[in-house]
Amino acid sequence: MRLDNVPVSHLEHSSRSSCEATRLRAKRYFINPHSGFTLIEVLVAIAIFAVLSATGWIVFDQLIKNRDRNAEHAQSLTQLQFAYAQMLRDLSQAVPIAGQQNGQLQPALALGSQQLKFNKAGVIDPLQQGLDAFESIEYGFDAGRQALVRYKKPYIYQKQGQETPGDVVLAPIENLQFQALDPAVQSQWPIQSVTDSDAQNYILSQLPKGIEVKFSYQAREYRWVFSLVTALPDLEQTQNTQDGENDKTS
Repeated sequence: MRLDNVPVSHLEHSSRSSCEATRLRAKRYFINPHSGFTLIEVLVAIAIFAVLSATGWIVFDQLIKNRDRNAEHAQSLTQLQFAYAQMLRDLSQAVPIAGQQNGQLQPALALGSQQLKFNKAGVIDPLQQGLDAFESIEYGFDAGRQALVRYKKPYIYQKQGQETPGDVVLAPIENLQFQALDPAVQSQWPIQSVTDSDAQNYILSQLPKGIEVKFSYQAREYRWVFSLVTALPDLEQTQNTQDGENDKTS
């Protein structure tokens, strides 16, 4: 075909039409206005999202539960440490001195299955209120609160019928049991009962060599053993020994 006699305008129009047709065909090929996701593709995407969400929730829930368990364990351990430290401080200051109540001698330490009562030193009187140098400490089991309870009172001034509120040391506990070690295990203390006044004073002033405490806490069994000072130091002998050492050094 010879293009010599074809007008230029006609050639430009033909070229423009050809380019437009090519562009339209390319547009229809690459971008189909009627194309989209099929139902299966949508369901698969939803299923994948659901699985990922469930997995993330399980991991997050497990982290929260682990954190709560760790916090609960830490709190339980703190309560146990407090209870042990309190009993250790009290029993380390127990003294073999019998008390009196309403004119009757009371043992320096009285022990039953779920009750422990003893006299201790270490009373501080910073305000100089005339507090006695010793006080009576009692540990017992409160069935209503399922708790180990501590009672404190000055045994010399204690009148019959007076009640003092107890402080919860550890709760909730089960199967609380006190036993005396002398060194054999004794379920009761004092283990002897006499009527002679001198012998009675001696017996009531005795302490066992140790105290054993058993209980259940947070579904676990615990056993604590505390040693006791069974005799007070001889202050006169101690003073003489110190004087002799001072004489040697001088």
